[in-house]
Amino acid sequence: MGRKGKRRKLKPYILIVCEGKTEEIYFKSIKEEIERSDCAINIIVKETGKSTAVELIEAAQSEITQDDKNDQYWAVFDKNGYTKHEEAFKIAQKRGKKVNIAFSSICFEHWILLHYEQNKTPFPKCKDVIDHLDNPAYYPGYEKPIVTYHNLKDKTERAIKNAAWLRYNMQDELKQNDGKIYKINPYTDVDKLISILISYDREIIWGKIGEFVLFEDLRIKFEKCEEHHNDLSVGIIIENNTSNTYIENNNTKNFYLTDNTGQHFNFILKESVIIANGETKKFELIFPESAASNDAILNFQFKNYVLLVKLEYKDTE
Repeated sequence: MGRKGKRRKLKPYILIVCEGKTEEIYFKSIKEEIERSDCAINIIVKETGKSTAVELIEAAQSEITQDDKNDQYWAVFDKNGYTKHEEAFKIAQKRGKKVNIAFSSICFEHWILLHYEQNKTPFPKCKDVIDHLDNPAYYPGYEKPIVTYHNLKDKTERAIKNAAWLRYNMQDELKQNDGKIYKINPYTDVDKLISILISYDREIIWGKIGEFVLFEDLRIKFEKCEEHHNDLSVGIIIENNTSNTYIENNNTKNFYLTDNTGQHFNFILKESVIIANGETKKFELIFPESAASNDAILNFQFKNYVLLVKLEYKDTE
C-alpha cells in the first residue's frame, strides 16, 4: 500500500482512511465537491480493506514519509462494536508517524444526526441512530452506505456548531473518564476534519448565561437576558487584557441573535462602548422582542472565534 520513491507535489494533501463504506462514500463526495474549486489542498480517500481502528491507523502510518511535513493523515472510525480504542489512540501518536483521528460514538451516524438537531442521547446501537434519522423531517430513507456530502452540504455549518455543543455538554462525562473520548457516548469530533476540508476557519465555543469565556486576552460574559417593554435586553461584561482598545457600537455587528431558521437579529446600543487595555465594562444590548424565543442563540464573534450561548431570558413585565 505504501508509496514508492519520491515525487514532486504541487499541493500538500490530506489522506483519509475510513473504517466503513458509509464514511468512505461521504468523504469521497466531499473530495468531488472540493475538486470543482481551486482548492489549496489535495484530498486522498484511500481504500485500505481494513475494518478495525488499529489496522486503519497502521495503514495510514504506512503512507507517511519524511518529506510529508505539510501533509495530514486522518483515520475515521467509531465506537460501534469495537474494543481496542485505547491501543488505536496510543499508536496514532507514535513519534514521526502521527495520525489524526475523527471519532464518533456510538457511530458515524451521530455526526449525520447533528445536521438536523442538537442531540446528546446515548444511543445503544447504530441502528437506533439510523431509525431516528429516518423520518420525513430529517433524512427519510436513510440507510448505509448511501449518505453523501451533497445531500447535507447546506446543513454542514449547523452540524459543526452542534458537534461543538455536544462536546461542551459532555465535559463532565469526559472528565469522569480521564479525557478518553472512546469511553463516552455520545461524542463526535468529525467536524474538526470537515472544517479543514471545507476551509471553515471559525472556532466554535459554547457557553452559558453567567459564565465567563476567555478568547485569548479578552474575557466576556453574557450576564443577563430580560424581556421588557417590547424589547429583549442582554447584559454584557467585557474584560479587555489585549494590547488593543476594544470598541463596540451599532455598526460592529460582533453580537447578534439567530433562531432555528437561521434568521439574524441585530442589536441596538444606546452609546458606543470603548474598553481600553486593562479595563472591564458592563453594557446592554437591545434586541427586538421578536427575537425572544427558546430556540434563539446569542452569537459573539471575535477574530476567528464564535461564542454561542442559548437564550435564557426572564419576562419582567
